[in-house]
This record gives sequence, C-alpha cells and structure tokens, in this order.
Amino acid sequence: MELPDLRRRRDLLKAAADPTRQEWIKASNALMKTLMGENHSLYTSLINSGLHPMDIPVHDPQAAATWWSHLTPRQQSLYTRAFPSTIGWTDGLPTPARDKANRQTLTTRLTHLESLPPTHQTPFETRDLTRLRQLVGQIERLEGGGLKVRLIGFDSTVPGEWDSFGGGGLKFGLRLSAISDGLDGPDGRLILSIGDPDSADNVAVYVPGTTAQIDSIRGDLDRAANLWRRSVKYGSGSVATIVWLGYDAPDTILKDAPVDKYAEAGAPKLLRFIDGLPAGSSKHVTAIGHSYGSVVIGEAAIRGDLKVDEVIAVGSPGMHVGEAKDLDVKPENVWVMAATGDPVPQIGRFTHGGAAINGVSVVPQVPSDEGFGANILATDTRGHSAYWAEESQSLDNQAKVIMGGHFTPEQSDDPVLAERPRLYR
Repeated sequence: MELPDLRRRRDLLKAAADPTRQEWIKASNALMKTLMGENHSLYTSLINSGLHPMDIPVHDPQAAATWWSHLTPRQQSLYTRAFPSTIGWTDGLPTPARDKANRQTLTTRLTHLESLPPTHQTPFETRDLTRLRQLVGQIERLEGGGLKVRLIGFDSTVPGEWDSFGGGGLKFGLRLSAISDGLDGPDGRLILSIGDPDSADNVAVYVPGTTAQIDSIRGDLDRAANLWRRSVKYGSGSVATIVWLGYDAPDTILKDAPVDKYAEAGAPKLLRFIDGLPAGSSKHVTAIGHSYGSVVIGEAAIRGDLKVDEVIAVGSPGMHVGEAKDLDVKPENVWVMAATGDPVPQIGRFTHGGAAINGVSVVPQVPSDEGFGANILATDTRGHSAYWAEESQSLDNQAKVIMGGHFTPEQSDDPVLAERPRLYR
C-alpha cells in the first residue's frame, strides 16, 4: 500500500493543474489548524496515525467509497470525530457513517447554541436554535412512529451561494414572502432518508423546490414518510425515500423562482449525490422533483449522467428540456403530475420550459404538455402542494413508480395514467 505522505506529495503536484483540488487542499489545511487549536489531543492522534483531511476524496463518490473501505475502524472513528461535517457530506461514504457524523454535527451545534445566554445570541443564532430544536423533535417523531431515519447530510451554518447575513427583507420595513424571505443567515442544507438507501432495492430521491429550508422542512419530511409508508404496499423489495435539500433553493416565488442559477448550482451536487448511492444491478432509483426541484433534476440531466431509472416531475414549471427523451431516461420512464388548480406549469413555462420539439422551436414546453412525451399520471388532489396527501391517488401513483409496479405482472401495481393531460384549468 502506498504511504500516505508519498501519496499526498503526488497529489500536491497534481493539484497545480486542478483548481478544485487546490481549494480542497487549502480548506483541509485550515481544518487541521482549527482542530489543533480546539482539540490538540485529537489533532495529535491524527498526526501520529498519518491521517489528514486532504486524503478525503470529497469530489469523487467512487473514490470516497474505496478510500473509506480501506480505513481501519479506528481510522474511521478518528476522521469522524475530527471532521464530522466533512465526513457527513462526502458522497459515496456508507450511510451509517454519514448518519453518525451528521448527528454529531447537529448535537455539537445545538449544545453550543443552548449554552449561549439569550441576550448574547445574534438574530441568526436565535433562528438556528429554534429550527434545530424543531429538527431534533421531527426526527424523534418519525423514529417514534417506527421509521428508520438516516441523517445523510446536515449543515445550518455554511451560507449557500445566495444566503446572506445582515437582515433580509425590503426597505421601509416592508416584507412580502413572495419577494423576500426576510430571514438572516443560511437557510441550511439537509439530506434525510426514511429507510436505508445502501441496502434498499428501491430508492426515491425527492428534491423540494422554492422556499425549502431547514426552518420549514417538516412538510418535506412528512412527504418522504408518506411516500415510504405507501410504497411498502406495492411491488417487492425494500425502499428508502430521501429528502434531498443539498442545494440552496430559491427563497421567494416572484424574485427567485424564475431564475436558473439555483438549478445550475444545485445540479452538480445532485449528480454527485446520486453517483454516490451504492451501485447494484437490481437497485431501482427514482428522482422526484416538486416545482423548482424538477428544474434542478432537468438541469442535472443536461449537465451530466443522471443515473436514475425513473423521473417524476410534480407541479413542474419546466425542466430546461423540451422533450422527455432528453432526461437521461427512456421517455416511458418519465412521469408527470399536474393537479387541477396548480398554476405553476403554466406560469413557469416561459422561464424554465424547453423550447424545442424534434428540433423545432415552439412555445416553451413543460412536462405536463402532451408534446413533451411523458406519462401523465392521474391525480385526485388540488393545487400545488397536496400531491402527497395520505390515502390520495396522487401519492399512490408516485409509490407505484418508486416500487417499479409497471414492471410487475400485477396490474394493481401499475401507476394510473390520466385520461388526458392534466393541464392547468
């Protein structure tokens, strides 16, 4: 086996031509410097063991999986204790390892915030304390209901690309949620799974849309829980349903939702996460995008190899492509839901719709258009946010796709298609 010091010297030479690697080397050295000041004993243990965060392949899920498997249990423990946030966010590592690291990060942050006198808290610290207490309560609620919860990604302090400190909102004291969220500091990132995606036969990755943040994550967690409970009723094999808020979602409906930059920044992160799911010839993976979340999935398909078997676009304003065949899956494996009274598909088509059918420029197409070429699933819910209502046909159809019901001989497992495209009406 190559000695760590020799490998690092080789990597330093390669980094001269790799800006991303250069950034990680700089960041990993900063991590070591911080650790030396905060926990010198742990720092010494790492040094004596020949370990350094520079060795963590944070941008390569397959390399990360191999790297982790070659560590001893003691080395894995040292890395987790010293750099829980890094381990927790490294795609390709086993879910139990990420879960342990992220729970450590969550506990450490919450303990710190609770130690601060209320009079000494910044507005952001007050916000963070409130929402992290709520998050812990939500995890306990789900686990108390018999669900297996895995915290695959957590961070509440690192700003997203467009988060800001110093007070949101508009001048003159006016705040309207459609154009400003008015909240100070990072919205946070979270990846949480119901079930174990490493061992599950069927995995659903649900990408939420505009206004998604840790503060209001309960609704998204309930959607994942409802999907899991309904999915186990169909098909065969085990299932995991994942809420993937691994990107900085648009904050507001009017100002941010029409903009592409959130999807453009989020797409590579989604691709890397899906690449990090354990490979297996029998694993069936479904990407579900709600509203702007479907824009992220579409952008991911444009930018790289979207390694999923099914795509479900729910209340989609468009996916930056004009036809289902451009989504890295077969058109027959692209599914769409557009409920009565959901205005988003029509409103969003002129900002996120794809403007080509068979190479001919047309009115921008959204997934619920007949010309897009996707399967239009039947829905019995109304509006933009009720697609995951318990006991609804809308939820039922998503579960059937997740479990691959259309591949089984049982007709009762087949998703039900709408009699005609369910456009906004």
